[in-house]
Amino acid sequence: MRRLLTVMGIAALALVGALSLPFVAAQNQTAQGLVEGMLQDILSSEGRRVVVEDVAISIDGDVTASRIEIHDGAGVWLVMEKFSLDWQPLSLLSSSLKIDSLSVDRIGIQRLPESSDAKAETPAELTGLQDADIAKVTISKFEISEHLVDDEFTFKIEGSGSIKQTPPEVKLELQADRTNGGDSQLLAKLLLDPLSRNLDVDLRLQESSSGLVVNLLNIDDEPAVDLSVTAKGTIENWAGQFALKLNDRDVIGGTSEIRTVADGRRLTINADGEVGPFLSPQIAAFFDDSTQLTGSVLFQPGKSQASVERIRLGNELVQLRASGPVDWSGTTTNLAVELRSHDERSLVLSRTEGSLGDISASDLDADLLITGSLQAPKWTLSGSAQDLTSDAAQLTNLSVKLQGTGFAPGLVDFTAGGEISAEIAAGKSNLLPKALTGQAQIRFSAKTDEERRLSLSDTTLTIGSAKMALDGHALPHNGTFDVGFNASTSSPSTGRLLFDRLLQGDVRLAGRIAKNETGRLALSNWRVNGEKLSAALQGGVDEASLDLTLKADLLDLSGLHADATGSANLTATLKGARAAPELEFLAIGKGVTLMGTPFTEPRLEAKVKLSADRPAGDLTFTGKLQDLPVRAHAVLETAPDGTRALRDLSVASGSARLDGELSLPSAGPPTGRLKLAAPNLRDVAPLLLMQLAGSLSADINLERTGDIGRLRAKFSGADITSEGFAVKTVAGDVLIDDLLGRPKAQGDI
Repeated sequence: MRRLLTVMGIAALALVGALSLPFVAAQNQTAQGLVEGMLQDILSSEGRRVVVEDVAISIDGDVTASRIEIHDGAGVWLVMEKFSLDWQPLSLLSSSLKIDSLSVDRIGIQRLPESSDAKAETPAELTGLQDADIAKVTISKFEISEHLVDDEFTFKIEGSGSIKQTPPEVKLELQADRTNGGDSQLLAKLLLDPLSRNLDVDLRLQESSSGLVVNLLNIDDEPAVDLSVTAKGTIENWAGQFALKLNDRDVIGGTSEIRTVADGRRLTINADGEVGPFLSPQIAAFFDDSTQLTGSVLFQPGKSQASVERIRLGNELVQLRASGPVDWSGTTTNLAVELRSHDERSLVLSRTEGSLGDISASDLDADLLITGSLQAPKWTLSGSAQDLTSDAAQLTNLSVKLQGTGFAPGLVDFTAGGEISAEIAAGKSNLLPKALTGQAQIRFSAKTDEERRLSLSDTTLTIGSAKMALDGHALPHNGTFDVGFNASTSSPSTGRLLFDRLLQGDVRLAGRIAKNETGRLALSNWRVNGEKLSAALQGGVDEASLDLTLKADLLDLSGLHADATGSANLTATLKGARAAPELEFLAIGKGVTLMGTPFTEPRLEAKVKLSADRPAGDLTFTGKLQDLPVRAHAVLETAPDGTRALRDLSVASGSARLDGELSLPSAGPPTGRLKLAAPNLRDVAPLLLMQLAGSLSADINLERTGDIGRLRAKFSGADITSEGFAVKTVAGDVLIDDLLGRPKAQGDI
């Protein structure tokens, strides 16, 4: 706000200073020297230079200039184009000067000016002014550059004004309306004492959404804004008040001032309200409640240094404090920042897909010390939290100890390293594998080289019995990376029974993952090696497509079931568009026995299109069980109306056979038929991995009448024995109505 009020003050002085032209138009100077000298005098106390082009004073006193530039040490920062002052010379003889119009085609603020510590002087042109009425002030285009805010803002300004000799004052009342999109209106009242250069400012800014204030303060959700600001004083010494509403709701208000003291200029601020909307989303939730902001910063004259005497941002639940010297061109910065929280609050780390999401934090403490040069500051960070909980995981007794140089990983000479430890448990979703729970610790070291490449070294991660080493590099400026890992563990618990059986004993994992500038992820040499499983994965994935290949050896099928022996070789490829990739799968068994029965030449093949809308595929399974042929086949189809059908369903093992087809529409009950004929259940028992004998036959029909489904089953069997039960004979004819609604069964068994 201090810099913006400086801009407003200088622009106002330039306009008001131009009003003195009628009083000095009769001086014996060239028009160029007159205007440039007058404006230079007005602004010289700010250490700035004024350049005026193509100045003309007509015979009747009207003044025009094609361009006026205001410079500082870095160049041009404010431009006025096509300046014109139209007045009535004969009114010099009256008690009040008549100025018909003061107009500027364009004022452009390209950036904020450099600060200056020069003492203000009252220029002679602004003393002894005659009373005057300014009928019309027009600035056709007032531009605020996108270098100041995220977007360019253009306003049209209109208004009027007056000048009084006793007491000396210059008054302007202006209305500014945005002209390049959006609904923004600024009402401004400016009152200048030309002798003391005291300026009273009264502003009221109302914006519908995505306006100037939203862009300046980077407020999320683009609310409607109602901002009022009053300030009084010179550019060097002023005090003001402000109040902000968002969507017609009082959000924050307070006071601020600049005072010249013996050691420099002191900026103080006191505010109260909701500070969260103006902070980074990562910490905004800590300050949703009514929060107090107090601060005092001393700017040293003639130096690029300031002393942060105190900054406090806090409420009953959280406190953020900062103090110490800040040196933005030297090496004497020694700024200490501390955060203390004793409440469970939502700490948003990221909302992107696949991230941790919202994290609630309790008893979060952090201390940050920044020293040296701000271009490459040295820093240390220590922190702790009693509990961090997300959907994915819960971390308790979190401890962080980090140190480094620089804050931007993409800049040369950035370094970071340290240690983070915590106890990890499953989070709110309860989906975290047990293998990733337990006491965890990560030690890392990272450094950015001259190619702006951030390299990892001496990086290890330990979770429970699992240990992982990481190496690689990343280019933060373009989002690319290449990272490798090498891990070992023992009998990891994934929460999936099949995988847990295959991963019994010592297991090693290794591989690399890389991302290029197009966003494609490349997986190379991913390997899992254990006592019962050996697998390799490689390929690539991007936003539109994927191409992955998996090769695996199941070294001991007893890991899948105690009544199975032998091994199997698997190959799977997944290729095509991510929305509908094609899966090809092949599994071949070797030396397989099921329930002690040899199962020779087993082979499973599948080709499936994994489309959410229209899945389709073909599956075939063959082999020989006790030298009797085994074959299973099925075809999956999807009709244009979304109906999914299982066609040509057939399973045969020796004398046992199952045939049929099923149809599942996008809405409503399924239809289809199944026919089972098993005169000797021993022919199929090993495939089911169970003891089974006897005979069984069945006909099952699924029918549909409107939205009502019906199942009719006829079955019969004899001498059926299995583990724990035996049936001499069984027969039945059963009808179940309203299968998917309120089923009603009838029939005989």
